[in-house]
Amino acid sequence: MNLLSKNGITNTCLVLLGLFILLVVTAGCNVPPARSADAPVATSEDDTLRVLVWNVLRGGNRVVDGAEKALAVIRASDVDLVLMQESYDIDGDRPLLGAWLAEQLGWNQWQANSPHLCILTRFDITERFTHEPWHAVGARLVDDQGRDFVAWSIWIDYRDYITGTLRDTPDITDGDLLESEFVRSSRLPEAQRIIARLKALGHLDLSVPLLVGGDWNTPSHLDWTLDTSRVYKRRRPIDLPVSLAMAEAGFIDTFRTVYPNPVQRPGITWSPMYRTSGGKDQGFERIDRLYIHEPDTPGDDEDGAKARWRLEPVAGQVYPLVWEDEAIPVAERQFPSDHGAVLMELRFVEQVAEPSVASVTVDDWRIEAVGQRVGADQVQIAITIHKADEIVSAPKILLRNGEAGTLSVGDETTSFTSEIDTRLAPEGVMVDVVATIQQAGAPVTQPRLRFLIE
Repeated sequence: MNLLSKNGITNTCLVLLGLFILLVVTAGCNVPPARSADAPVATSEDDTLRVLVWNVLRGGNRVVDGAEKALAVIRASDVDLVLMQESYDIDGDRPLLGAWLAEQLGWNQWQANSPHLCILTRFDITERFTHEPWHAVGARLVDDQGRDFVAWSIWIDYRDYITGTLRDTPDITDGDLLESEFVRSSRLPEAQRIIARLKALGHLDLSVPLLVGGDWNTPSHLDWTLDTSRVYKRRRPIDLPVSLAMAEAGFIDTFRTVYPNPVQRPGITWSPMYRTSGGKDQGFERIDRLYIHEPDTPGDDEDGAKARWRLEPVAGQVYPLVWEDEAIPVAERQFPSDHGAVLMELRFVEQVAEPSVASVTVDDWRIEAVGQRVGADQVQIAITIHKADEIVSAPKILLRNGEAGTLSVGDETTSFTSEIDTRLAPEGVMVDVVATIQQAGAPVTQPRLRFLIE
């Protein structure tokens, strides 16, 4: 994005490392990432996705060794994905900041023809998407466990910053104030076009999680509440349209999901670097945000795939935890951006699909099979045997997709053997069951069942 003129207003930035980041930048050592003390954290690294939303301030060029400091921040934050803004050319003979960071980290990146938006990740990128070059780029990623998701980095108009407008014209009506979003700037139309682009691409109907994060250049309606208007000088309890548009499109605000109280956890990202603007106190706000759009239930996307995973926000932080002394010249700052860095920790949670059921009745015998996915590549199949409406046996077996197995139960008088074959099909896992019932060593009946586990 553009730097906002001499008033000192820029875009966003993010991380999750406060003082730790400052120590890493100055000392060059690796420090374990800080976690918020009052938020749950994922129990297993395999189930965790760490996302950094960061406006890096003109490619790091406003701070001495800004690119190197940005690299130290990313390394120390232990993230998997950076949704970056202001990935400009680094001063000198180096490339765009995102490309240079990817080279240093051995990661992948996608900036397309955007002058400043970048997706930087250690994961594989399997598809790439573009929107208006200034406003959104996207990619489909696959993590270490083979789980895929889509992520977009965005930026929208900085003009007529609504908190600054309220500061400068405190008697303005609510209606006139809201025109900051769609008359005196184009933030709302730009956000609406991003949502429309996501819809046109089918991303709002995907069976995988969708992340949209970046520099929104405006606060959220979740932060402009009656309570915050009583606490902060420049807040009103009004419906801010950009964040409402995201909510109405089915997105959740990850930071506010973890920290629902905006008084106790304001999450301010603008601006730890510029405390004043135009000789007046800055309009401090949470303008850098990460949103998630989840599949509601397991179901088909446009490719016929089934929703199996969702992402749950479990922890987050805004850094630096301690702002540097504003008397330090900007060029000499250790934290290399004017935007606070937002790091969100998300947990993959498996979607539970409805089990598939099939049954067959022969004489007094009824065989019922119930199949359900377990994990990424296994199915559990239970075979229940009824005799005259009484359950005789109900064994279970766990098979990898495409494997066969046998279930045998019973005694010398009556025995039950189920030969189970599974094979992968475009719609899911097809299961064939041949159930043999024997009495006194002789087969009595041999019913067959076939069903699909989606």
